[in-house]
Amino acid sequence: MSARVRTTLTLWSADRPEAPIAVTALYQVTDPYAVRLVFPGLPEPWFLARALLVDGLEQPAGEGDVRVAPAEADGWIEITLLPGQDRECRLFVLRVQLASFVTRCCRLVPVGREGEWIDWNRQIALLRQVTS
Repeated sequence: MSARVRTTLTLWSADRPEAPIAVTALYQVTDPYAVRLVFPGLPEPWFLARALLVDGLEQPAGEGDVRVAPAEADGWIEITLLPGQDRECRLFVLRVQLASFVTRCCRLVPVGREGEWIDWNRQIALLRQVTS
């Protein structure tokens, strides 16, 4: 079994619906709580909580820099990113496409069992290095 789930999500921006964006979504068991979204041309990925995507498929979720919710149009999910002050980026993805990715992630690491995949000794050692 692979230790990661990787797919390309097609996102449409509310500002430029005529120009879809191919975004790489990556989930790894070494970071079981997070999903990375790698946007073309951006130097760093956006990190989202996997639980945010799970919840956002059915109901509005998120309070910080990322919100996920069913869109008004059936069959779509809206992802809102807040990359800077007074700016927001509203993106739309087909629900079926996001749900397929989320389902594969949850098959790899079931919801509620993420902690079993974390190397706690390594994490404690890293914290000790930072605080030394």
